[in-house]
Amino acid sequence: TEVQKATVTIKVTPLVSSGSPHVHTKQCGNTDTGICDITFNLPSSFFATLAEIDQLQIEYGLQSQGTMQILGVIPSYHGPTLAPTAEGTLYAEIPSKSLYPGNQFDIEIRSLFSVYLKTAEIRVVLGDGLSFVGDEFAKENGADIFFGTVDREGSLASISLARKDSTEVGVQAGPTDEVLLTLRVRVSNQVIDGTNASVLLEGIRFKDGNEALLTPTETGILLTRDGQVTSSVGYVHFTQDQIVGIMSYTQGPAEMVNHAV
Repeated sequence: TEVQKATVTIKVTPLVSSGSPHVHTKQCGNTDTGICDITFNLPSSFFATLAEIDQLQIEYGLQSQGTMQILGVIPSYHGPTLAPTAEGTLYAEIPSKSLYPGNQFDIEIRSLFSVYLKTAEIRVVLGDGLSFVGDEFAKENGADIFFGTVDREGSLASISLARKDSTEVGVQAGPTDEVLLTLRVRVSNQVIDGTNASVLLEGIRFKDGNEALLTPTETGILLTRDGQVTSSVGYVHFTQDQIVGIMSYTQGPAEMVNHAV
């Protein structure tokens, strides 16, 4: 048997801003299970009208019935941006969206000095629920730009790096924004919905191409859900899948038997 075809409507409505709802439709059915997976992307024009921190109401329904049911409300955050005046330190961006148990993400550490770095010493400390699972120094055209050591022990990484080839010594027109290294982080399977974990980025020692010691303006900058954080400590947030309903179905060939009573 097959499940009857039906057109499902998904409606996304901003609750804080006055932006127009986005409506998405998909024809479901013609499967032996009746399960319909719906995935879609919201257009950039939709996000352009949202408040900095908005609430999006998700509704769904069958087009033939003309009524909608509320699935839930999810938060929306504008992606963090680096202030034009940020310079003389290093920075990294951490996820704004809430993460699920087992998720992985990268922390890409970049330089905001107006000179190219010859050497650097960096420390990154993760809070409960996060751990390091990998690291990689920056490459260009497949070749290593830096070499050094990354001592990773669970939630603490101590990094020492040096440029592999000679360092350009001239002062640039602005921050170089060059990538130094990337750290891969994993979310524990035991994190609890609604909690968060800290990420600390600390630049310890920097030298330019003339081996001159550089004085950073900040210990480090993190771009987070809360915007640009110059205290060098930011937070990632956790969530979990919620059971919203249970549906039974039969998969594969099946028989329906009528018994006379």
